[in-house]
Formats: sequence, structure tokens, C-alpha cells
Amino acid sequence: MSDNLAPGDVATRMAAEHGVSRRTLFRSAKYAAATDRLAATVAPDLLKRIYSGENRTPQSTIIRAAELVDTDPDEARRLVYGGKGRPTPRSTWGRLVSAWNAATDAERDRLMREAGR
Repeated sequence: MSDNLAPGDVATRMAAEHGVSRRTLFRSAKYAAATDRLAATVAPDLLKRIYSGENRTPQSTIIRAAELVDTDPDEARRLVYGGKGRPTPRSTWGRLVSAWNAATDAERDRLMREAGR
């Protein structure tokens, strides 16, 4: 059971299983939570844009936009749609989505806690 693992073991196992580093896994957990939040509030087409490769907004900007949803939704929307970066490569994104989808709710919660979210 993953609940019996020491802190960090869930992330280490998931990262190894999906061929990414722990740090990438943590960054991706924050990004996944941010995209879900934005898609539910100010950017309903965001997930479609990410999965299709159309999204050019850097991950750090997406995370910042999600932090602004409650206090400044217009700025959050501007950040999401004003991005000029490069998209996340599909192969990397696919591995990270697989890791996130394969995780149990408890593992996701622990990852988010470990990532400081």
C-alpha cells in the first residue's frame, strides 16, 4: 500500500515508472492542478489546446494564472491566452498524464503535499 511509504517514495516510484525525474513529476502535478482550475473557471478550452499541441503558454505562466483566478480573473485569462512560449512535447506530456491518471487519489494528495501545494 502506498500509504505506508515514507514521504517521497510515491514520487520516486511514479517518476521511475514513467521515465521522468521526481522534480518533473512535482512540477507537472502543480501544472495539472493549475490547468484543471483554469479549465473550470476562466479557460474552458485550455485542456483541448494543451492536448492538441496548440497551447503556447509556458507552464510557469499557467501556474501563475491559476493563482490569480480568485483575485483577478481577467488577468488570469490574459495570461492563459497571451502566451508566446513553446508547447510541451507530446511524448513528455503523455508520460506525465499517464503517471497522473495511474495514481490513486491518496498518491495524488501526497504528491501535491510534497510539491508544496
